[in-house]
Amino acid sequence: MNNSQSNAQKVSNELAVSQSKLEDIESELETLQIKVREAHLVIEVFNEFLNIGITGNTTNILGLFGKLAEIENEEIRESVEYLMEYDDYVSEDEAGMIVMGWLEEVETMLK
Repeated sequence: MNNSQSNAQKVSNELAVSQSKLEDIESELETLQIKVREAHLVIEVFNEFLNIGITGNTTNILGLFGKLAEIENEEIRESVEYLMEYDDYVSEDEAGMIVMGWLEEVETMLK
């Protein structure tokens, strides 16, 4: 009986460790999914800005603003607010550098 109880305790401990590891993996997976979703959103916004810059076509501007509102990355949000607030004063080169910086943020998010 003692050996049986010992085995049961060992199995119980292993199960608890496995459940803890599973919870850690699920948490990490959720974090990674959020980062990937955010990175995808930033790339969509980047592509739309690029399209506007090349074609001058702003028909999708409302959709772009909706996507911008979904971005949670603080650095990118601040740069978007800066671009919107000072759009009359920001040169094309500066705006381009800011938007290119978003790709660096995406790279950082995905590391």
